[in-house]
Amino acid sequence: MAAAALLKEFMEALLAETGASHVAVLLHGEPQERTSMMLDSAGAAEAVPEFADDEAAWEFVAGTRQDEAQHDGCVQLASRDSDCVILRIAFGQILERPQPQGREAVERRHQPDIATAPASDGALWIGLRGAAGAERFAADVQSGLLSHVLMRLMWAVYHYAGLQQDPVTSLPGRTQLGVFARRAIAASRGKEQHLSLMLVNPDDFAMINHRYGRRQGDEALHQTAQYLKQHLRRTDGVFHYGGAVFAAVLPATDADQCRAAARKLRRALAKCRFVDDTVSLTFSIGAAVATADNLVALPDIEDRLSLQANAALNAAKLSGGARIVVADVDGSDQESGELLNPLTGIFAADTEKDYRNMLLLWETVALISTQAEPAKIAEDFVDRIAIGFRPDRAALFVLQDEKLAVLASSVRDETAPDGRGKDPALQLDAAATKLVMDTLSSGNPGRTRKRDAEDPGLTAYAVPLVARDTTLACLFLDARCERLRLDSSDIVFLNALATQMAVAMDRAELAARWISEKESESRQLREEVRELRQAVHHTRMVFQSSAMHSVMQTLHKVAPTDATVLIIGESGTGKEMLAKSLHDFSNRQDKPFVIFDCGAVAKSLLEAELFGHTKGAYTGADRASEGLIAQADGGTLFLDEIGELPLDVQAKLLRFVQEKQYSPLGSATSRTVDVRIVAATNRELQDEVGAGRFRADLYYRLRVIAVQAVPLRERTDDIMPLARYFQEKFSAQYQASPKRFSYEAEQKLLSYSWPGNVRELQHCVLRAVLTQDSEVLDAAAIEVFPDAAGGRAPVEHAAAAPASSAVPVTPTSFEAVNLQPHDDPWPALGAELARQVSHAVAQNRRRPVPLGRWLNDDIVLAAHAFSSNVVRRAAKLVGVPDSTFRRQLDKATADAVDGVQNRPAHWQPVKPLIRRVIEHASTAHGDQENLLDRARDALLDCVHVEIDSQTSAGAALMGVTPPTYKRWLHAREQLQ
Repeated sequence: MAAAALLKEFMEALLAETGASHVAVLLHGEPQERTSMMLDSAGAAEAVPEFADDEAAWEFVAGTRQDEAQHDGCVQLASRDSDCVILRIAFGQILERPQPQGREAVERRHQPDIATAPASDGALWIGLRGAAGAERFAADVQSGLLSHVLMRLMWAVYHYAGLQQDPVTSLPGRTQLGVFARRAIAASRGKEQHLSLMLVNPDDFAMINHRYGRRQGDEALHQTAQYLKQHLRRTDGVFHYGGAVFAAVLPATDADQCRAAARKLRRALAKCRFVDDTVSLTFSIGAAVATADNLVALPDIEDRLSLQANAALNAAKLSGGARIVVADVDGSDQESGELLNPLTGIFAADTEKDYRNMLLLWETVALISTQAEPAKIAEDFVDRIAIGFRPDRAALFVLQDEKLAVLASSVRDETAPDGRGKDPALQLDAAATKLVMDTLSSGNPGRTRKRDAEDPGLTAYAVPLVARDTTLACLFLDARCERLRLDSSDIVFLNALATQMAVAMDRAELAARWISEKESESRQLREEVRELRQAVHHTRMVFQSSAMHSVMQTLHKVAPTDATVLIIGESGTGKEMLAKSLHDFSNRQDKPFVIFDCGAVAKSLLEAELFGHTKGAYTGADRASEGLIAQADGGTLFLDEIGELPLDVQAKLLRFVQEKQYSPLGSATSRTVDVRIVAATNRELQDEVGAGRFRADLYYRLRVIAVQAVPLRERTDDIMPLARYFQEKFSAQYQASPKRFSYEAEQKLLSYSWPGNVRELQHCVLRAVLTQDSEVLDAAAIEVFPDAAGGRAPVEHAAAAPASSAVPVTPTSFEAVNLQPHDDPWPALGAELARQVSHAVAQNRRRPVPLGRWLNDDIVLAAHAFSSNVVRRAAKLVGVPDSTFRRQLDKATADAVDGVQNRPAHWQPVKPLIRRVIEHASTAHGDQENLLDRARDALLDCVHVEIDSQTSAGAALMGVTPPTYKRWLHAREQLQ
């Protein structure tokens, strides 16, 4: 049974046996050993006054007459309260024990074991309130009837006291020290006696822990505790103060007696051997003495004793160790009369040393925070140590190929301005070499002294730099004793400093290795980035809406077959991506996926591009071409904007779709290929069939499986996943900083109808990534516009712009021009273009600016902005197919990112004229002319007039290659 539970059980039984309302049990192990006194109580009533608390119990026990205290029977004593009874039961009455003899008596004298304690020592005190059966209980004890029960109580109390002892030293701790000191102070005041507090600490104790391990260190502490108890008086209290420091309270001891006891104790401890009788230690002792007057006059005498004993111990250790310092409670040394520094630790007792250590710490912090090179860190560290400690030589040594190498050095040089110099080849004698090698191998600091006639009094120190359980280097210092005298606190400080520098050097080394690895990875990454830039223009299906899940399920089902698929949907809904996904899901995924934009090729060339041609099949066919169908053999042919095909080409395509056979243009031989057809359109082909613009048989042959591309406004769950995907894609493509959308920006994206569908969202995110520098894309970065076709727009945009006006937000800004609303803007644009050409030729004849490229891009961007970013309406306004305009728009946007979009100031008058051309075109009825071709021809005329036959310069001004420039000129001459 646990000791505390046994004690509680005994007190409850005592209450029941005696009929008492309260019981207090006091165990006093030895008459004058106060540390053994334990007090506990039980019961609801008020306690016996003599045992109300520890102080009252001690005063009562100490004041009991000796004749009563030495009685071996059960004695009943008077209490101040008439309702209370006090019983004292001597230990010898409970159990007679044999006395230990010889060495056993010495070794076990102070063990908390009742079976080995002297029979006459100690007593059990019991205080009872309202105990009707107290006399009967005393009689039972006297007759021996309760001896067994009381013996178990003794065991319980002793074990209970053992719980408060330090498990390593078996001594009471700081709490018990405070209780004992207060009782001793109270007793000394009453007797007008002196009192001393002694602190004992082994010098270089850390060496045992470092070199031999923690277990041997604990054993050494236990041995020291036993020696202290053997060589101090039994009336003295011995305690574990903390760490490797022991405390002893010496009642009735003045300064001379304290110093004599300390000397006797130090001599005895110096003879002790530790670690299996192989190691001896020296001890430092600091003590504080309080006179009888101090005990009475100073209310904080307990704190003063502790403070000055600490200061005395610190002074003993700072003076080199193995010393005794006894101080008064006012802080003065009993021998020298000098005041002791009450601070403990390495910053104490020496102002110059304190300043040096603080300065070194500050410079070390600065060094660690500013330097990144390991060699530079080592050099600066050695320089600072040399300046702070002023050795003859200081160096950092490392092991290289099992030989010592100097990492950094500093030597005394009287001829140098600062008294220091460098010695990269610093040579050590045999003793110093062994010292450094031992320190590097063991990781423990060391010291050696060389005394001979040649160089007397030379002292060397070695301090390891340890990081991650590895000794990286060794700091070596040497000098004559009068120049370099390091005490234990200096070694502690150097150890702490070396540890910090080791961590800094280790991190610097790791950083250098990391940089080297990153440079290697960077070369590989640059290659991967080039591949990424090629692949980043390809996208993937990003969705989470149920509508798109349904579409993708359909594609999965039909992908393994060869059925022809027709994808129907608005511009920008991702019809091409659906076709590519169908190809990837099919068994043809490793074969070609060929795209043919039916609206991007001139009608006269459609058949040749699609089916191929033989050499000489038409004018300019100087060589044969296999065509896109042949290129797609085994794979998938995607016919984008199938509604743009002329009727004659539709007839030839129908034959191929039905029979998988075709004849190249100019050839009478049929060819058979294995190609799957996937077509896409943004038109209602049934209406086209009714209008006679599309063959009904081809329509039904293509519409074996029809897939509807869902507009973005009908799958709002996909808006944010797509926006985040585009943001990540463009950030990687254009090396922009990582960005994210704010809550307001997300709400703005979700509230817009996106008439331009996914393509409009893609361009919107591209604009935000390119124009915003912050990591958070807020609502202002999201530029969306009212939908003239009736779609929804954000509330703030709808309120900010009049319903009758467009909101042209583009990379360019337009200014007002002096034209009437119904004037034809083309003459004014032609005149301005002529002025631009003349200016460009005059400014730079060697490298003309690409006016043609600027003009084409600005028309595309202006039309896109004027049409509220709806590609279909912009393409119709410019007079080109949707797919053609989309490619032109992507090219213009890429030019803006690459810097080609940057225009000089003299180009600005062109922009408002372009805007007027687009506005004028929007009022035209019927088929819209091709604005890009007309503007190109106008500029071409100006260039040709200005430079005449200079083909290279003309091509540069138009932003094209010389063959293209010559072809354009030839076409203009044919028209004229």
